[in-house]
Amino acid sequence: MKKIFFIILFFTFFSLLGYSKSKPKDSAIKIEVINKTISDLVLDYFKILGPSVVAVISLYFSYSTIKSRLVEKYITDEVSNINSANQEVFIESQKLILKYKKISHHHKKLKSQDLINSKNDIELLFTLSLKASSDVSTLIFFLITTLDKVILDYDKENDRREPLYANNYSYFLISILQKVSHYATQVVPIPKSTKTHQTSIINKQIAQTLPHSTTTSLRYFKRGVIYNPDSAHYAMFFESLTSIHNILIIKSGFTIFNNPKPISYLLFLNGFYAPPILEEEPLLESQHIHSNKRKTIHLIHFKERVVFLGNSGKPFNIVELTYTNTDNVYRFIKNLDLSKLRDKWIPNSTFEIRKNTECKIKEYESIKISCEKTFLINLHKHNISSIKKKLGLGIMGHFKSIK
Repeated sequence: MKKIFFIILFFTFFSLLGYSKSKPKDSAIKIEVINKTISDLVLDYFKILGPSVVAVISLYFSYSTIKSRLVEKYITDEVSNINSANQEVFIESQKLILKYKKISHHHKKLKSQDLINSKNDIELLFTLSLKASSDVSTLIFFLITTLDKVILDYDKENDRREPLYANNYSYFLISILQKVSHYATQVVPIPKSTKTHQTSIINKQIAQTLPHSTTTSLRYFKRGVIYNPDSAHYAMFFESLTSIHNILIIKSGFTIFNNPKPISYLLFLNGFYAPPILEEEPLLESQHIHSNKRKTIHLIHFKERVVFLGNSGKPFNIVELTYTNTDNVYRFIKNLDLSKLRDKWIPNSTFEIRKNTECKIKEYESIKISCEKTFLINLHKHNISSIKKKLGLGIMGHFKSIK
């Protein structure tokens, strides 16, 4: 609107200038001009300025119309391209689902090459998904990133650590591919407006002094992977991770973001609370020797289990909590003092690891802590307000599964 104002002002100035130069010098005519009414003068000025103003306004709205139509055509073409790419991804996903269903009943230990072969399958799918909808490309990105981490850390044949088996692994892949297929068949969201906006990936003050420092994009039309740790896509992906009950796969997917929310959602849905982050209590200055870094472990999995007590055979419900050290350099799980760990997420949650708590050191810098089920249920009730606030649930009493 500022541009229109200045353009009209520009034309007005030069029109008035031309009008003043063309005014007759005869005194009788001057008297006639003075005797004119204000409305007559306004009408005279409008006759002079009207065509210029109308021309400028018409030019502006013509430009806006052309721009809007070009943007609409761009959106139409993009939506068509996304639909085509989604169809390709759907077909390839179905082929891979069929392929992995054939081995879903094989209880065979996988070798590193088996994982590399499956990753190659997913890489081809990811290449196709780059032109597809964000929902599709995001899930495949999470999957291929997880597989990259798994392959890096996967044990060799003679290693004693927890192996991966064909049936569990194929179940995990099929679970993700089914979600990809679902999104690939959905209608591509049409942007509610053709508005565009300019953005800069560098500092605004510096950008003003540099040419070509901004880019233009559609305000309501997003493309590419959704790099948001709080997205529904990552929550769904993480839920599929936990279904396989394999520490390496879960940890590999968790460390994409190190986000505590997905596991906290699952705990909430089950009516439990356990700290998603446990941190060693602060050390005294005199105790700092090599590093000021605190030992921190993250909850990545939980599983209900029934144990039978002693000779009585009485059933006892426990929940196994799997925590892991996500730091690839600083390794400390074997020397971890559980009595010094405190809840970092909700500091006043009253969670504690009791002396008689069963703990087992596991592979991949992880540890399993067994807690009474009733203890975690009571913690959930005691901290319900804080949990909802942390999860952004506000006053909601219930919410559906994130599947």
